[in-house]
Amino acid sequence: MAEAEAEATEETPKGGKGKLIIAAVGGLVLMGAGVFLGPMITGMISPPPEPEVAEESDDAKPKPGAPAFYYPILPPLTSNFPDQQGRRRFIQVGLEVRASEQSAIDAVKEHNAVIRNALLLAYSELDYDAVVTRDGKEALRQTSLEEVRRVLNEQTGKPGIDDIFFTQFIIQ
Repeated sequence: MAEAEAEATEETPKGGKGKLIIAAVGGLVLMGAGVFLGPMITGMISPPPEPEVAEESDDAKPKPGAPAFYYPILPPLTSNFPDQQGRRRFIQVGLEVRASEQSAIDAVKEHNAVIRNALLLAYSELDYDAVVTRDGKEALRQTSLEEVRRVLNEQTGKPGIDDIFFTQFIIQ
């Protein structure tokens, strides 16, 4: 009987060592995943790096081969508007502007609140039946571009932005 107890006490530490090894290997795997996935995840969460400054002409249209600077208007814009039956509809739009000069992107950053306000007011007057079509979405994109250019022209004296793109579009 004493021999059975001695064998049992000898096996218990071995089982504990096995669990310790498994936990250590699991920890190393998690650390390795963190080392490789951490930079990738933070790259998805943080905004894109600022583009370099480039000197170009004052034209609103980009020239072929000219650098393009993009900037997201964050967070996405959310607004409500009535449909023809009087029900409240909601729209959420993610936008990104394109300019051929860094100074235009800086102006968008500086006047972000005024731009967001103008866009939200424009979106509150939408026609649901029109905006659910592709042509309606394109018309809304043009309206958005005109609003941003109008605000920048009022604030800086230059329209600055070449184009605007939807990066998110949800209607409910």
